[in-house]
Amino acid sequence: MQEYGIREVVVNAHHFAEQITVFLEEYKNTDMDISVSDERELLLDTGGGLRKAKKFLQDAEHILLWNVDVIAHIDFQAFAKYHQARNGLATLAVSRRTSSRHLLFTEDKRLAGWENTQSKERKICLKGQKLQALAFSGIHLIRRELLNLLPEKSVFSIIEAYLQSCGQYPIYAWEHPAKQWIDAGKPEDLPRAEQLIQGRHKTSR
Repeated sequence: MQEYGIREVVVNAHHFAEQITVFLEEYKNTDMDISVSDERELLLDTGGGLRKAKKFLQDAEHILLWNVDVIAHIDFQAFAKYHQARNGLATLAVSRRTSSRHLLFTEDKRLAGWENTQSKERKICLKGQKLQALAFSGIHLIRRELLNLLPEKSVFSIIEAYLQSCGQYPIYAWEHPAKQWIDAGKPEDLPRAEQLIQGRHKTSR
């Protein structure tokens, strides 16, 4: 991320938090300021983790959020440019792939709801729109203002926060090819994740 000008990083730590903290201290990069938001007492989910880390983030105008299991080789400069041009509350990286849960967007890529493809449950925040279903990639750019709109509770998903806000504030989708992304949380996915990482290193040389 240094190549894109990112110099301040916050790591949420729960599982093996002590090892993560020791690793970050041992391999500290003097060009980057890395802070740890400690969740050892309670795992706070994606939204609660952001709320707890708020004290580290309040000076940033734009904040990149990246799920820990996600490996992706996307055009980050294009993503950031799109986010700034749309000037929404947040921009979510998405792709067209099979998923048990989808986010629903209008034709102009504004977030309008969520659906569970198995239970058929739906939550809609913008009604009367023609919607398209896209899978969230666990990568998003947000404006600092979102930090003050998060629910007043400890444990919650960031998707809950988005669905709470998307009726009033524009939240957009930025689409990337599905083949550039993988959730490496399962052992069987590690070989493909390694290929994706190697491909990223080759193009960055």
